[in-house]
Amino acid sequence: MMKGKVIKYEQDNIDTDVILPGPYLKLHEHSELAEHAMEGMDPDFHAKVKNANIIVTGNNFGCGSSREHAPIALSASGIEAVLALSFARIFYRNSVDGAYLLPIEIDEKTYSSISENDELEIDTDNNQIKNITKNQTYSNVAELVQSIPEIDRDPENIVALNPDIVVTSEYFPEESIQRLNDLNIPVIQTGMASSIEEQKGTILLLGHIYGEEQRATQLVAEIAERYDFIESIIEQQNASKKKKVLSITRYSDQIWAAGSDSTEGMIIESAGGINSAAESGIKGNMTTSIEGVIEMAPEIIIIAQPRESGGDEFREYLVNSRVTQQIPAVLYNEIYFVETKHFTTLSFWNIRGIEELAKLLWPEDIGDKSFGGFSLP
Repeated sequence: MMKGKVIKYEQDNIDTDVILPGPYLKLHEHSELAEHAMEGMDPDFHAKVKNANIIVTGNNFGCGSSREHAPIALSASGIEAVLALSFARIFYRNSVDGAYLLPIEIDEKTYSSISENDELEIDTDNNQIKNITKNQTYSNVAELVQSIPEIDRDPENIVALNPDIVVTSEYFPEESIQRLNDLNIPVIQTGMASSIEEQKGTILLLGHIYGEEQRATQLVAEIAERYDFIESIIEQQNASKKKKVLSITRYSDQIWAAGSDSTEGMIIESAGGINSAAESGIKGNMTTSIEGVIEMAPEIIIIAQPRESGGDEFREYLVNSRVTQQIPAVLYNEIYFVETKHFTTLSFWNIRGIEELAKLLWPEDIGDKSFGGFSLP
């Protein structure tokens, strides 16, 4: 049984970059992630969550990148359940697999009936949501809730599932890992693979664990082939042709730049660019000023921020502001939006980010070659 008040967002397509903006992906403590939950769209969220623990929202909640940081940030801030018209598949799975949140799909009638600050009671045993404020009961969640296996981070509950092995991320509590080890259950903890080579190693490891060595080997071979192609292009270039690239976003009126030891930084260097933020001494994702951007003098600016979540407004500012006109990327109209999940999530999809950026850096060499998804299902 869960009871609490509602925070309602009457909009669709709230993505993971709004739930937890990309610059905070390097944080590891759940409490630190919580400090920035919903920062991309609701500056009053932390005041609201003091009195509410349930989010009600529209379609496709949690779309965008596949990061599990988003449900972690919401959970650590005090949110226990999200009721939405629909969820992005990966967000839904991350919420359930990590036992961070209870995601429940609701119908239009239920969605319309629930208001901000309504007090709800979610009864998963009887498959009902009761609106205490309005004395109404909703029950379309019955089949959905029944189909969700209840898995949490309690070692005893994990043991009850009789696993041969437990695979988790580096966010899994150390005390839980130790308890599982004491019970002779091996735990494989995958790290934050910050390079293509490390990601290939993680894929092979998981392939071995799941008995899918052949598919893992095929995927790694495809990644290697695609990366080798980009490297062959870069090797042909004179060092003087390399351009200075800056990856920046703007959230809550703060400009964030991706320097060394960042996913975007790795992609910039792998694509044959010079990371102007790293050159200026920025490590990880750090805030900077517009004066700092001017001083970095990037020849290409990439914005790994959804256009509808402030990206368009930020680009317009860069293009039209009087003070930015001396920036080479602005002067020569070299400001580009890039796919967020390819640039800010540590995964094999980073190869797509490298290809995407390499095509901007070396258009004559790459020509009309198209880059798509991966051949494996």
